Amino acid sequence: LQRADEHARVIALVEKLQPRWKTKDGYNVTNVYVVWAKSLVVLARPKDAERVLRLGVTAAPGYPNPALALAELLEGQRRTKDADAVLAAFVTRLFKESYLDTFALGYIAEHYEQRKEPAKALALYLKGYKKDEVANQFLYASLAKLYEETGNKADAIRVNEQLLAYFTKMGSAFDSYTR
Repeated sequence: LQRADEHARVIALVEKLQPRWKTKDGYNVTNVYVVWAKSLVVLARPKDAERVLRLGVTAAPGYPNPALALAELLEGQRRTKDADAVLAAFVTRLFKESYLDTFALGYIAEHYEQRKEPAKALALYLKGYKKDEVANQFLYASLAKLYEETGNKADAIRVNEQLLAYFTKMGSAFDSYTR
């Protein structure tokens, strides 16, 4: 319906079906909240979109999609401090889990890169970085790229060398990365 620009129908459908949902939490429900909010934004209902996205954040507090969607909505309203608070709360929740989801952390760091805030991005990448092992090759590659873009070539080389050693250790399945 969204691809057909039928946003009012999306909203009506979700509002009709929501009371029947067997659960109010989880990734699937959260993804519906994000879609629902997108249609609300298109129909110039940002307050409703914010309310729905906050429900999404509550439904899956460790899932980056609703937090990022909410932050982007708030940034679009020039509420950068509120967006930063949403992202900071998300990162805080990540560190309270039994393991650190470095992929989610990387998504938030990437968001700050897109906002042209490399210092915030770097701080987040470094929270997921370990000198003695590669925990997430994508986070490490993004960190190396950011180091290079900010002129810190020595650290970029060090992280890339660490990635190269990791890919070599992983064997032939990682030859394309090694190249």
